[in-house]
Amino acid sequence: MVLPALVVFVSIVSSGCSTVARARDTPPAVPERTVHIGPGDFGRQIAVQVGDVLRVERPADYAEWDVAYAAEVLRSLNTDEGRRRPPANGWTFAVVARGTTDLSLTPFVARGGTPNVPKFVVTITAE
Repeated sequence: MVLPALVVFVSIVSSGCSTVARARDTPPAVPERTVHIGPGDFGRQIAVQVGDVLRVERPADYAEWDVAYAAEVLRSLNTDEGRRRPPANGWTFAVVARGTTDLSLTPFVARGGTPNVPKFVVTITAE
């Protein structure tokens, strides 16, 4: 009678130990970080991590924009229309892979009215 009880006890204890060991081997979840890019950041290089979210403010007050970047490094979280006509708080991107890309924002300007169309570029390096 003692032997079956001992077998059950050892079985319970050993299964609990392996569960604890597996829990310690699993790395803790890293919360995503939001990186804000404002008008003063254009012309600079910004270091980010894979998994970060970029919040990019409009660098100037234009209604429509052309947005260019490497899709291998960044993924737009705006719709196609939201990239062209961003909401008041700008654009949002997810950093999806390591690499470097220029994030280039060029406003659409009516032809003939402005001789020099501004272009805003920030270099994103993802580790």
